[in-house]
Amino acid sequence: MSTENRHYGYQTFAAGASATSGLHNIINKSTIDRFVFSGYPNSATGGNPKYVADEINRTSSGGWTSYGYQTVQDSNQFASLNVDCLEPYRVTHFAVSGYPNGSHKPTGNWNLEGSNDNSSWTIVGTGHPDQWSPSVNSSNVLRQSYPFEPYQIVQCSNPGNFRYYRVSAYGWTNNYLLIFNLGLFVGGNMVDTFNRPMVGSLEAYANNAGTIASNNGGYVQFGERNKHGDTSWFTYGGGTSGGATSGITIQRPGIVSLSFNQDIITPGNTGYISSYIKKNGSNKSNQLITNTNAQWDAINNSFSDHFSKGDTLEVQFAGGTITAMDSTTWGNYTFLWFNCGN
Repeated sequence: MSTENRHYGYQTFAAGASATSGLHNIINKSTIDRFVFSGYPNSATGGNPKYVADEINRTSSGGWTSYGYQTVQDSNQFASLNVDCLEPYRVTHFAVSGYPNGSHKPTGNWNLEGSNDNSSWTIVGTGHPDQWSPSVNSSNVLRQSYPFEPYQIVQCSNPGNFRYYRVSAYGWTNNYLLIFNLGLFVGGNMVDTFNRPMVGSLEAYANNAGTIASNNGGYVQFGERNKHGDTSWFTYGGGTSGGATSGITIQRPGIVSLSFNQDIITPGNTGYISSYIKKNGSNKSNQLITNTNAQWDAINNSFSDHFSKGDTLEVQFAGGTITAMDSTTWGNYTFLWFNCGN
């Protein structure tokens, strides 16, 4: 099979179906009128459940009733999109694209469930809210699209042979389920890049070192030297205390570790220069050194903690007088991120 075919999945299987979203996706134009699509509780609806198989990529929220399906949640805050595949399939991966502006999605984790009687349901896999539809803003790196982005793909932890499938959750932002695309994959060499263990690193420097020295203190605006591994876990800026260009904002939950050494010059040999590492504006690690007597000296600090999406991480310096602060070889900030789930 060619590289193109492996990527786009131009392949036929039991349902006589092929799709551009990936190898062996049984939800596509060939099954849109063969499979039976429905929603629950199917109240205050808009659109049509079968539109999840139309293979149309929507990046705009306009005219959504022609491309998606909406239902309000029930009294228990439950809602689902259901598919009767007419015969059993062993789904190994799944994916969803939701409302493009990030609303009308699960408030917590959501499930793919399977059944053979449309009554007794088994959870076959669980996705993160940002795999349904990320909150879209200028700094959010988790786009959604069709064909699905790699991080939209969820691997089934408990696959089985089921005729009926549904994507479901308890609790929805805006009280509504709204879905544009659904993928049910019955094979292929796909990887759940959102939930699988991953590591990312960032090597940075104080891009505004001169300004901090001139102001005798301030918050670091990071400049990038190198980054490795996963790069979707953070964006620059968005600081809680230091303003829009300060620090970094976490885009994917996980363990974040920061260690740094920063060369600095301060006058005299009494008094101190201090550094602070802040999570969401709160001091988490404080370090100080005696004033450097007009010589270069390094101030070091480190901190590690679990961060959720939207948390901020900032570094602040404060001192009576700062003569100079290095922004080249002798100022290094190393971030490590480890994906560990929610």
